[in-house]
Amino acid sequence: MERIVAKGGRLRFEPTPEQRRDVEMMAALGIPPEQMCHIVCDKNGKPIRLRTFLRHFRQEIETGAIKVKSSVVSFIIATILGTAPPDGGEPITDERVRAKLAILYARAVRLADHGEEGAHQPHRSGRQTGPVHLSDSQGRKMARLDNLARAQGTSGDP
Repeated sequence: MERIVAKGGRLRFEPTPEQRRDVEMMAALGIPPEQMCHIVCDKNGKPIRLRTFLRHFRQEIETGAIKVKSSVVSFIIATILGTAPPDGGEPITDERVRAKLAILYARAVRLADHGEEGAHQPHRSGRQTGPVHLSDSQGRKMARLDNLARAQGTSGDP
């Protein structure tokens, strides 16, 4: 194994496939590169500098969120259609779960398509409500998904 030496006699940093996956995931979560570089360590176990981090992980930073969103959307659509998920596994057959996920997806697409103008949705009673804040909306969606997962786990379906 050849040791590649950088200026100053230090070993040159070479990212591992695991580090690349981790950086993609952190980018998808919205963690800034200034914080990510503290997590990625060189062969001596020391965090790398921001400049080194940006040089070696530019593509992962730029594409991480896109790849994760694409995977999630592929999984959601496969579940709604009742087909096997793209990464394998058994399709979800519970019709209630699939219908709820379809509603959730439709609402998310509607909000994304309409931006702020679509954020003002009529309340079920017909009255207008204030703007929808994404953090509140995401929290409710996550709670719904948790409830659906618990219901699926107790029903005995795959």
